[in-house]
This record gives sequence, structure tokens and C-alpha cells, in this order.
Amino acid sequence: MHVRSFSLALWWGSLTSIGFIVVPLLFKHLESPQTAGRMAAVLFDTLGYIAWVCGALLLTTKPNSKSMWLIGLALLASLVIHFVVSPNIVTKGDLRLWHTVGTALFATEWLALSTLLLQQKN
Repeated sequence: MHVRSFSLALWWGSLTSIGFIVVPLLFKHLESPQTAGRMAAVLFDTLGYIAWVCGALLLTTKPNSKSMWLIGLALLASLVIHFVVSPNIVTKGDLRLWHTVGTALFATEWLALSTLLLQQKN
């Protein structure tokens, strides 16, 4: 149970702190949106690695079918952000589209993990 709780807390906490606190502060306080964007890209890249390690650990805890579905959804969202959304943002594809898709996937990942956290037994 400790591996499950720790992995879930680390994954959810890193998403929450970086996505909702750190990245908005970067865009508010750094000298240019480009500088903030480069730093945000590094942080979101790191979030992907945290997600994959924590997701793998969660899958080793023999989750029930609903938990498995939520873990899978969160992992899928993380993978699509990392391998599809981020490269399109870096290559300056349709930035509005890819930021919107990335935001929706980030929210999906966060909501799936929030649901898992709320299902935790004391």
C-alpha cells in the first residue's frame, strides 16, 4: 500500500505544483514568454518521466479494473503530451491548437489521478 500511496502522491503532486503553480509563475515573472516557454518545456518533459515511473509502480500494485483504467488513461495522456503535443509546440506548429490539446490532456491526466486519490482508503 505504501508504494501505491507514494507513487500516486508524487505523480499528482508534481502535476499540481508544476502545472498549476510553477509554470504560471514562470510566464508571469521571467523576462520573456520564450524564456518561460523553454523552461516550462523542460519541466513538462520531467513530468513525463515522473508519470511513467509512478504509473509503472502503480501498475505493479495489482489495481482493480477501475483503477487500472484511470492509471492507463493518465499514462496515455502523459505519453501523447510527450510524444505528440510537445514536439509540435517545439517545432512551432499551430501553437494555439497544440497548447489547447496539451491543456486538455494535462487536465485529463490530473483528473484521473485526482479520482484515484479520492478513492484511496485511509
